[in-house]
Amino acid sequence: MDVLAEVAAAVLTASGAPRPLAHRMSAAARVAAHCVTGHSRAARVRLLMTVHENLIALAVTDYDGKSPGPPPWWPVSRHDTLELAGPRPGIAPLAATSNADGLPLRRAPEGHMRLAICSAWQTVTAPP
Repeated sequence: MDVLAEVAAAVLTASGAPRPLAHRMSAAARVAAHCVTGHSRAARVRLLMTVHENLIALAVTDYDGKSPGPPPWWPVSRHDTLELAGPRPGIAPLAATSNADGLPLRRAPEGHMRLAICSAWQTVTAPP
């Protein structure tokens, strides 16, 4: 699933993103894609990138997008159980998290999974 990492890097580089940001998001896409493909029985995975005025969000999911609306994405504990005290349906999961550096795992009640990261354009430091 390194192709998703390459796509993320190419899109970000072509859009003028700083090189450290493209590298960081590409690495996140690679890790997320390996996790989703390793733990999902879905035939496909999706790379979703959303750019806001000063934020970029990247997600890898096995959700097919065929339901009428997006599912509620619930946080998952270390013990692989849904944490139902997390963000409620209708609240963007990335906007409701305080851990912008992590790649939190979220699951929908139907079993779909999503790993996502959100980063500000200005706060990315150069990779080691």
